[in-house]
Amino acid sequence: MEIPSPEISNYFFLSDMHLQPEQELKQKKVLDFLESIGGSSLIVVVGDLFDYWVPASCSRYKYFLNRLMHISDQKNIYFIKGNRDFFIRKQSVKFGLIDLGYSAIFNVKGLKMFVSHGDIQFSNDSIHKIYSGIIRSRYISFISEFVPRALIDKIGSGLRKHSKGRY
Repeated sequence: MEIPSPEISNYFFLSDMHLQPEQELKQKKVLDFLESIGGSSLIVVVGDLFDYWVPASCSRYKYFLNRLMHISDQKNIYFIKGNRDFFIRKQSVKFGLIDLGYSAIFNVKGLKMFVSHGDIQFSNDSIHKIYSGIIRSRYISFISEFVPRALIDKIGSGLRKHSKGRY
C-alpha cells in the first residue's frame, strides 16, 4: 500500500514501545508525545506498541486506548503490525488507528520509503519465521477470540520470556 503525504512537514515513526499494563508513566509519556505532535505531521506506529496485544488484553489498557482514540480523532495515526501484535485484527481501527497491515510505502518529499516492522523481512531466524507464519494465520486469529484471557496472558507472558532470553 502506498501512502501519499503531500502536505506533511514532519514525520514520526515510533516502534517497539512494548508497553505493559503496569507501566502507567510510560503509557502517559507516549500519549503526551502523540498529543503534542502538530497537525501537519505524519505519525506511524511501526509495530509492537504493546508487549503483546491480543483481543482479551484490551481491557488491561483501557485508559491508554481511550485516550489514543481521542488523539486519533484529531490527527491520523497509521499502524503497521509488528511481531508482538498478535491477533490485532480489527481492534486497531476500533481505537482510531489506520491499519496498514504489515508494511507500507510512504512518499516522503518525492522519495518512496518502504516501512515495515522488519521481523520477517530481515530475520535469518527460521524458527521465528515459522512461528510468525503460524501466529499471524487467520485460523489462529479466529481461535484466539474464544480462548480465556488468563490462558492468553499466560501464553503471551511465556512467549515474552522466551523471546527476551533469545535476543
